[in-house]
Amino acid sequence: MDIAHVLHRLKDRLWGAPPRHPCVGLALSGGSIRGLAHLGVVMELLAAGIEPACVVGVSAGSIVGALVAARVPPERLHELGRTVTWARVSRWVLPGHMGLLSLKPLETLLEAEIGAKTFADLPIPFACGAFDVEREEFLLLREGPVARAVRASCAVPGVFTPVEWNGRLLVDGGVFNNLPVRPLFDMGADYVIAVDLFPPRRTPRRPSSTFSLLEVAFYSMIRANSHERTLAHVLIEPDIRDASFWDFAERETLIEAGRKAAREVLPRILADLGIST
Repeated sequence: MDIAHVLHRLKDRLWGAPPRHPCVGLALSGGSIRGLAHLGVVMELLAAGIEPACVVGVSAGSIVGALVAARVPPERLHELGRTVTWARVSRWVLPGHMGLLSLKPLETLLEAEIGAKTFADLPIPFACGAFDVEREEFLLLREGPVARAVRASCAVPGVFTPVEWNGRLLVDGGVFNNLPVRPLFDMGADYVIAVDLFPPRRTPRRPSSTFSLLEVAFYSMIRANSHERTLAHVLIEPDIRDASFWDFAERETLIEAGRKAAREVLPRILADLGIST
């Protein structure tokens, strides 16, 4: 420890250290259409003067995370949430592409909103999670083109075509970790707000068909892959337990659910951050 550091610490003890707000990190889970709830959460946080210093997202959370990291205005976030459709983010592909749909339109849409940015170009540090299916390895993407990385993070296996990335074959990061929190501490955060779009169900749900059986099993699997949720200082869980994963008709309900969930915990967050209201 050098003499300058010793004198600085001594001054803090004698006169008191200047107030410092914690460095806020934001973790956004996957959730397909449910990702619209992230927009509601983010809009409420920004309206309260809480802008994250770093963001990590997976799948749908990577889309919103990239927009936040690029400082897309809240009113534009809302407009995107109100107008996005499957036709704007995906297209059918011919058999043999390891998926039914391509997310190339999503990549194009994101580039139209934030530009052809690399991670280094973003004003707020951002990372998104993807899974290397050959090496069975979870990757945190932090270099290269943002829009393509987000496309990889969203590529649900069997539904969307995987993405080639530096010799790797990548799919949705939620396969392994649907809510990465730990990386935010490595990015400098000392206070983490996490948003989980897979809240626990209130009551047991008995499947009534093959499709509902798959849906219930999928829900449980993804919740089990969100093991880092307990590391967050604040966990926001919008009440969307029975919301669709595929139907954009519920968009306003999902956005409002995110707003409501954020408003409920805002007093605690503001107190923790030392922000007066």
